[in-house]
Amino acid sequence: MAGERETAKAASGTDDQQQQAFIQGTSQGVLPRLLGSTRLFIGIAVAGLIIAAVTTLVYGFLLVFRTIWHVVNEYGLEMDGAKALSVEFVELTDLFLVGTVLYIVALGLYELFVDAGIPVPAWLHVDNLDDLKSKLVGVIIVLLGVNFLVAVVDWEGGEDIIWFGGAIGLVILALSVSTYLTSLQKD
Repeated sequence: MAGERETAKAASGTDDQQQQAFIQGTSQGVLPRLLGSTRLFIGIAVAGLIIAAVTTLVYGFLLVFRTIWHVVNEYGLEMDGAKALSVEFVELTDLFLVGTVLYIVALGLYELFVDAGIPVPAWLHVDNLDDLKSKLVGVIIVLLGVNFLVAVVDWEGGEDIIWFGGAIGLVILALSVSTYLTSLQKD
């Protein structure tokens, strides 16, 4: 009977040791590596954003030439043509800013999830999601400003521009306050 107890105790000890070895092996082995490598799925989003950014930028580039051709053919070299050209170019700036936003988000996600050592200028370096959001908010604010400028150039009078400008101002204020409060939490 004592031998049976010792055998059961030894078997139980072996089971405990095997469980501990499994847990330790898992924490240092396959499962953590597998979970850690799932961050590479962000590469799918990065690739999509890069494709979207390049497409937007190339499309905008082609529109520059089409716009010049269209304005010169319609207005010749008149002041009305210059005004039309400036409005079109401001709107194209909006398109280029969208492409830039897509590119910045792609780089930021890549830097956060795949490789923090990619060579980017210091102002584009991202340490965490708050950094990426802050950069994105900055570009969005410029984008909103450009949208307002386009509205002002196309404005034909009336009070609607005041409401539109006020709405944009409130959005910019909210984004700025949010960014500021986030930066206070870091410190």
